[in-house]
Amino acid sequence: MTITPPSSRPGTPALATRSTDTPPADHTPGTPSRTASRSNRAGGTTSHRPPSSDLSIRPRQSFALDTLDRTGTTVAAAATSGATATGATDIGLARTLPEFQRRLDEQRERPVDLGEAAAVINAVRHNPLASTDMPRDHKALAARITPELLTRWNDALGLTPEKEAAMTKAAAQGGRWIPTSGSAFQAALYGAIPFAALKASPMHVLYASLAALVAQPFVTAGLQTPIVSAITLMRQKAAPMVKMPGNIKAKETLPEIEKQVKALEGDAVRDALQMKALMQRLAANHAGLAPADGEAATPEGIQTFLAALTPGEREELEALQQTQTDRAVQVGLLVMDAFRLEGMQDRQFNSTTAQAPWRIARAMSGIFAPALQAAGAPAGAITATSVVLAFAAIAGQHHAAGLDEKTALADEHKLGLLYGDVFTPEGQADWNAGRPVGAAGVDESKFRNLIAEPEMTIATRVATHVSAHRDELQARLDKLGTHATSDSDAEAGRPEVESLRASIAECDRDIALLRDFNVTDLSADGHARLLLDEAMKDTSVAFARREGMAKLLSPLEYSAQLGQRFAAQFAFIGAGGAGAVGLVRGVGAAVGGTSTLAAGAQVALSLGAGVLGAFSALTQYTAVNVKNARRDRQGEDAGFLSQLGQGIVSPLWQRQATHSGHAATVAGQAALQKDWHEPAIPRDGDTPPPRS
Repeated sequence: MTITPPSSRPGTPALATRSTDTPPADHTPGTPSRTASRSNRAGGTTSHRPPSSDLSIRPRQSFALDTLDRTGTTVAAAATSGATATGATDIGLARTLPEFQRRLDEQRERPVDLGEAAAVINAVRHNPLASTDMPRDHKALAARITPELLTRWNDALGLTPEKEAAMTKAAAQGGRWIPTSGSAFQAALYGAIPFAALKASPMHVLYASLAALVAQPFVTAGLQTPIVSAITLMRQKAAPMVKMPGNIKAKETLPEIEKQVKALEGDAVRDALQMKALMQRLAANHAGLAPADGEAATPEGIQTFLAALTPGEREELEALQQTQTDRAVQVGLLVMDAFRLEGMQDRQFNSTTAQAPWRIARAMSGIFAPALQAAGAPAGAITATSVVLAFAAIAGQHHAAGLDEKTALADEHKLGLLYGDVFTPEGQADWNAGRPVGAAGVDESKFRNLIAEPEMTIATRVATHVSAHRDELQARLDKLGTHATSDSDAEAGRPEVESLRASIAECDRDIALLRDFNVTDLSADGHARLLLDEAMKDTSVAFARREGMAKLLSPLEYSAQLGQRFAAQFAFIGAGGAGAVGLVRGVGAAVGGTSTLAAGAQVALSLGAGVLGAFSALTQYTAVNVKNARRDRQGEDAGFLSQLGQGIVSPLWQRQATHSGHAATVAGQAALQKDWHEPAIPRDGDTPPPRS
């Protein structure tokens, strides 16, 4: 949710009467009402394109050209096709260009119910300027989203049960591959090295394990991004995707938000005292008009009192009220930023819980070794049993990762409902004034785009790749120096300049078409058409490779991934993912092999490994939150070492962040009480109660 501070206040001072209700129809323009200025930001409008002018393939039938749509399909046929699709929708990505275009056209005009969306928003979202009942945290806000309200929200979005089921299925299928980058190392640590230990010394086993643990972050940081990109592409092609609104980013940390809110709270307390002193002085100057002690002020009495003020007195009152209003809106924004950031961090934790038991089981895979040893089982059988248990835990983690990804999908959907920027300027102004929004306050384009259909997603991704290709061509052109600006390139012996210019112009044209979701008119042999054809294939290996490498080479990506994985591996040096392996094999190296220990000591060692595994499994999400705090900040980068330092102690970092989020909420409530919710004209000696 974005709260824009007001820049003006129509009418007389708004704090004189602070109603959060929409003014009645007979509302007098001169009657004070608290409003916020309206942004000049234009709402999204749907543009329309004329039919394709490409008539190189002319119809042989004797019907008029105006019965053809852009794809070359008759309007009647398209209607029939649409009716058929309604009965049995092919949710996955279209495989032909005409079908791709037909679906794009349908998706751009997908019916949405803005009135129902506004009703759900008013029922679920928290508006700090409309309510004195401040939720404790994001969890309390998310608890407002009942299954019935979520169904209404999906219906308003045009998200059918079939599409929702396809989204969930794709999330589960894709999620099972997410642990892949680390599984090879886990197989080595819990499979290959234990078998090698049958003939190697415990010290060599320790050295090999430490080498694998140190190498793992470097390798997995490079593998994870392409793997996730391929998974994401698979999901984008299989079903619609929840599109996280652009305002849901970790642009600030919770301690930074707490600091800002507490500073504003201090200003609010100061101005509240100043307002009280001012009103006492004005009441003394106009003794006959001020309400007596114990007497409630009426709107008529307030208007009479305000009308009696001198221009100087009125200007002083308005200036102080405007300061309070601006600050209240700013506090409301920060409070919602705190809730939003808490929600993002909670999502990271929720998307690891199903995998946690399997991670713990993997760490304790040697738990049965003492019993097998006491029974006289050979060393090879004991090792094989532990390896089988470890591999079963690795397989279970892959399955559980799919469940976690389903949870992450549900959380993303709720984040969009609670915090996504879907308002028109008018709706934002109503929200900033503490009023509920109506259908006209919800931006149709923003709301519809909370769900991205496969064709729209792929068209957008292709446009991004073509834009990157265009930049590469421009860089090559710039390297040609003075020839690039010459009017006689061919005569100068540089015909490649003209070729580059033509390719750049073609890219510019195709990018504009893709952003307008017109794939029919793309250049037949252009780069955009090539990429689109790759994406429409069943496997899309080439396109997935482009996706992965483009993201891996983007600023901060590898560095941030490496910092996260080092921090998760070596949290508190020995309590992260490396702790369980390091404990067992370190003790083994120290005593000449764990088999020399008593059975009770071996069990205790396995339990200790399980404790470290549990700590790592339940806190690794904190390293992800540290990474996001670095990567999502715009215009500044704290650097790898800063991320690594915070990541090593990320559980403490997370604890401080959670505490700061709660403190920011409490301070914000106190500031809003002073600036917004208390009556504007306190009576002498009274502390007015908060408005309900």
